[in-house]
Amino acid sequence: MTVNKHNNSPIRFYFENKFEQFLNKNPNYKKYCQYKQNKINNSIDLDVWFDDRQYFGDLKAHTVNTNILGNDKQTVIKAILNFKKIWYVVFSHHTIKDKKGITTKFWNQALNNRGGSKKKKLDSYLSRMKSSVKLNDFVVLEINNSNQKYLSDFKQGKNSNNNSRNTKISIKKADIENDNFVIYRQKL
Repeated sequence: MTVNKHNNSPIRFYFENKFEQFLNKNPNYKKYCQYKQNKINNSIDLDVWFDDRQYFGDLKAHTVNTNILGNDKQTVIKAILNFKKIWYVVFSHHTIKDKKGITTKFWNQALNNRGGSKKKKLDSYLSRMKSSVKLNDFVVLEINNSNQKYLSDFKQGKNSNNNSRNTKISIKKADIENDNFVIYRQKL
C-alpha cells in the first residue's frame, strides 16, 4: 500500500486522521478504543484511550530500520504509573523523499494560506520532506513497568526561544526486532 501525501496531511498526522475517521464511521469500536487529544498542561498527552481496559496509547509512523521516537518521557512515566502500561500502534514505512519539491511547496503554501507565521521560502524543509511512503508493517508495542528499562532518552535540543525541549523516549530498532515491546506484528 502506498500513501501519497500530496493531498493529505503529513504522515505523522495521516494515520491519526484515518483512525479518527474510522471510529466516526464505526462507532461500535469506540467501546474498545477512542481517539482523544488532551493538550492541557500536566495532562497525559497520548491520543488513544483503550476504554475497555483503561489505559492510554498512541499512533506512530516511522521509517523502516530506524528507532521509534515516542512521546514526552514524563508523559510516558505518568501513564505507566497511573495505568500500568501504554500501547503504541506503529506503522512502519519506506520513505520516498520529495526530490522535486512538489510536496514541500504544496505543504508550505497550505501553511501560508492558513495564516500565522509565513514561510518565506516555499522549499524550506525540502531535504527532509517525504512525497510518499510505502507501508511495510505495523506493530503494537506495550511499554510497562517490566520493559521500560529498555527505553532510551531522546534529547530534542532547544526551542526557538532557546529553552530546552522536553526529553522524549526512543525505542531502539533492535528492541522492536527482538520483541522486547512487541505484542502484535503484521506485514502489510
